[in-house]
Amino acid sequence: MKHTQRIALLLAGCAFCLTTTASQAAVTITPGNASAVPGGQAMPTLTFSFDAPYDFTSLTLLVDYDADLMTFNKAQSSISINGVQQDFSALLSNPDFFSLVNDDVGSYSLSALFGDGHYAIPAGSMVMNSVFDLTPGFHAGMSTAVHIYGSMTSTAADVDPFPEDVFDVAASVTAVPEPATWLMMLGGLGLVVVQRMLGHARNDSGYTWN
Repeated sequence: MKHTQRIALLLAGCAFCLTTTASQAAVTITPGNASAVPGGQAMPTLTFSFDAPYDFTSLTLLVDYDADLMTFNKAQSSISINGVQQDFSALLSNPDFFSLVNDDVGSYSLSALFGDGHYAIPAGSMVMNSVFDLTPGFHAGMSTAVHIYGSMTSTAADVDPFPEDVFDVAASVTAVPEPATWLMMLGGLGLVVVQRMLGHARNDSGYTWN
């Protein structure tokens, strides 16, 4: 997504900000890394942890990723609120919840402007689970970043989790060898260890090869 588009969407989310006189970090955000075998699926996460009830007035999320290495799987992506999971298709069908603002190659964005003025989240957590399919060019040992930008606002004047209601974090996705490859590597390492042990045993016995 172009930088200007990202700024425009962030400003759109912040247009619903309420003026805050004091800020208390009632919300923390944690990106979760992910790994998968080449050709598999990876699910980096974004976790919002609320230590008190939180009334959203708006929430905007923008996700950038390397389209040469991964493709976004919207059908299998979901959001969980205190363990209750809803897939993206269900959320997008609700006009009072998320709407898909953009779904370009290499980026997607979600926006929530709640119809009744706010959406109450109880104390606990909300987890965004983005599923990505690894492309054939994403080989074992390679890593890439998923950048997550966004803004959020609340009805409570003393709850402002991020400076200027904007956050910018990143989760990494790594392609790991398949189990069979790991077994071959461990087997080879085992042979090397055995050979060295036998070599030391021969040297200790004073025997030399002619």
